[in-house]
Amino acid sequence: MTQEEAGRIRNIPIVFILGKGRSGTTLLQSLLNSHPNIVAPPESKFVVLHRAKFGGIKKWTEKNVHEFVAALFSEFFFYHTWKIDRQKLTDFLLSAVDVLDYSLACKMVYYSIRGNKQDIILISDKNPFYAIFIPELRKVFPEAKYIHLVRDPRDNVLSTLKAYGGTNPTFMSWQWLIHNRIIEEDKRNYPEQYFSLLYENMVKDIDGTMKSICVFLGIPYSEAMKDINREELKSTYAGDPAAFIKNKESMLAPINTGNIDKWKKEMSAAQIAIVERITGKFAHEKYGYEMTGQGNSAPAFKIFRWRLIYYIWLPFTRLRLNNDGLNRFYSKNKKKIKGDRMPLWENIVE
Repeated sequence: MTQEEAGRIRNIPIVFILGKGRSGTTLLQSLLNSHPNIVAPPESKFVVLHRAKFGGIKKWTEKNVHEFVAALFSEFFFYHTWKIDRQKLTDFLLSAVDVLDYSLACKMVYYSIRGNKQDIILISDKNPFYAIFIPELRKVFPEAKYIHLVRDPRDNVLSTLKAYGGTNPTFMSWQWLIHNRIIEEDKRNYPEQYFSLLYENMVKDIDGTMKSICVFLGIPYSEAMKDINREELKSTYAGDPAAFIKNKESMLAPINTGNIDKWKKEMSAAQIAIVERITGKFAHEKYGYEMTGQGNSAPAFKIFRWRLIYYIWLPFTRLRLNNDGLNRFYSKNKKKIKGDRMPLWENIVE
């Protein structure tokens, strides 16, 4: 690979989709991937996951490349859903070893999943996990842009609990609140790098939403981005053997507004009270969601206990992902630490 070719890949703009899981981030990623010149692969947190080990390498070697590829294919989501030939990826990275740094290596991984697409003008990545690792993303891609997608916390928590078979909305409510607070704080510091979007507005007007996003990203709009019937998402996920795909089956139906305000029919009064007690003020003041006023009846001790758990989990997760040795030890011994069944609140995030 020539320096010119490497420079062309290095200069491809990148956008990260941020938001609490079950807020429509997969849908938005698939709509972007419908564009003939955009690479928007399935979910994987490899950029953050491997930054601690590879991010500080000043001069890459063949050994570094082989270790990096091995690390990529050791990650569940990457291994199961990224349709990349391991040897071809290795050869591709080796062809640029003299000019590699971590940012370019990551962009070359994204670029490798382009398939038959030509003239790539944008890379898009999404992972709910990224909301708490924005500083790390900035270190790798300081020029990146961000799309912040928000959904009514009651519908968000309901969808999460249904998808993962859970019964406890408390941790999910804290997660919705803190994730969005973290994103809003970064948005205040870098407003020009953000596009804010409500899930409800997106599904009501896919065409208008995607046109506005294209303006923000400075790229031409494509009619293929409407994709109301989700042909791109079906081709990506349908028939995939990975167990987590079951959680996305409902997203394969044509885009509609039927998932808006589902909480009104399907959430119990106790669940609504918990979600509104934790998220209500912020959701109303920041995003305009109307609350029922039931939050005062929520059990204070339960809310406090799960808040404490969340605030233990958050710094631990940040510490772990920024320490390669600790992260490898935790991943290797996860079952010993947590038992055979990982708790709902961790399973969703990780």
